[in-house]
Amino acid sequence: MRLDLVTFECCGTSPMPARLYAPYYIDGSNRIGGYGLTSMLRSFLMETMPTRTDDRGPQNSDDKNKGACFNKMRLEQRQAAHLTHLSNSEIDGCIVAVEVAFDAAWLAASGDHQIQKLWKRQDAAATNELVNLGYVLQEADKKKPGLAAMFASKIKKQDINNQRGLLFELLVIGGMFAPHGKVEPTAANQPGYDLRIIYNDGAELFLSLKSWGSSQHERIFRKKASDLEQHVRKLALRSKCYSVNVRVAAAGCPDENAWGALRAAISDNLREQPLVRSSFAVGSEWGLAIGPVWSPNGPISRNNVSHEVFALSPYHRNEIANFTDKLKGAIANAEKYATVRPGRMHGIVIRVPANLSWSDANDVASNSLSENQSGLIGMIVLVQAAVISDTDGRSSQHVYVKPHVSASYVAWLSAKRGFGLKLKLATIGSEASRSVLTIDDGHQVDLNNMYHYHSGDIFVRFDGSEGTVSRLAPGLRQHAVIKVGEKELVVSGRFAENDDLVLFD
Repeated sequence: MRLDLVTFECCGTSPMPARLYAPYYIDGSNRIGGYGLTSMLRSFLMETMPTRTDDRGPQNSDDKNKGACFNKMRLEQRQAAHLTHLSNSEIDGCIVAVEVAFDAAWLAASGDHQIQKLWKRQDAAATNELVNLGYVLQEADKKKPGLAAMFASKIKKQDINNQRGLLFELLVIGGMFAPHGKVEPTAANQPGYDLRIIYNDGAELFLSLKSWGSSQHERIFRKKASDLEQHVRKLALRSKCYSVNVRVAAAGCPDENAWGALRAAISDNLREQPLVRSSFAVGSEWGLAIGPVWSPNGPISRNNVSHEVFALSPYHRNEIANFTDKLKGAIANAEKYATVRPGRMHGIVIRVPANLSWSDANDVASNSLSENQSGLIGMIVLVQAAVISDTDGRSSQHVYVKPHVSASYVAWLSAKRGFGLKLKLATIGSEASRSVLTIDDGHQVDLNNMYHYHSGDIFVRFDGSEGTVSRLAPGLRQHAVIKVGEKELVVSGRFAENDDLVLFD
């Protein structure tokens, strides 16, 4: 029996099943050639990682006054050359829809709101997200006039956690379609559910939408790793190093004492320019490797600090347990407000964080339905989004949708009771994306059940009047250093800081 109950329509390139660290190019115009993390990293990961001691633990506007903000951020000022399958008017219409819904003056104002920061970015990844945001704003207004402005107003006012939930609601409500029915948001006084589909045969499907971002444990890890990167940079400047690569792997999810011990060990071992890679054990908690940066595209400039920091850690032991508890809570809440009547079905659509193990998330959803066969919730749909890249350097946003259904849902289902999700920019494949390390010989190291952090800046010296800037890997940027007379000119590209998707944060 086929269970393709949820479809996903998209525009873009062919599916890509893995999220790779190397090579990675966000825009073909910056492409320079292959990059790997070298066989030394493979050796380090396989031979010096300590034994793990912890458990897994937007609609076109006819408004002539589009505002000063749009005039300053016209399409040609954004990276959009990679969107060859979309016309300029399509892209422009989506961008304008964001401006109209969120207000030009607010978008241009200084602030820490994630939509304001996304609007001000001009890199290709930001363009992609704004096009998707504008598309779902357009579609939301088609379903209910004024819905886009209502969502935008709420998103601007809420804290970061509520913003995540509202953005996911907007994406699903705006992007969902039913070939034989009508998709609409539930009434304001309808507790427990955010969307319903009314089918032509009179049947109804009520859906509760939940968005779970990265866990507190992962956020702490990434914050500590970012602090570590700044520590390495300061040490490099103090020691007059021009090329520093630091790689660390934790035995278990590190606590503050472990991070402190790691910082101290790096301070002790980074006192001058490293010429070769050296590996150390930091107690029983860390494997540490310090060496020079490897540049695939030319000599490292000695007048700038090139640095790269890569950090790995197993999940906190409560990572999957917390996800399980959240899912059970969502089921209990949805059942509390479910109403029984002929032809009515209830389900939950959940956004799974990009770095949560997909196999674990599927197991949790499947088991939750198996343990509650007589319950009122007949379907759990997992949605996971990530930026992925293939071995040829092509990158895209990838969204994987996986339905889990009960026997009651299968009995309720008919050929004309399906639904789908559609975004303007995304790819879809038969497999979920994976987090992997790819090294020069093509070998991949799977990062299942691990937190990871990768960031750095590499300054490459070019002789003559030409140089190349590139995104070597997520978080790793190459800058061109070109000699002009007696001085050196540093040229940098417009690249996203990392692969985090604002709309699926």
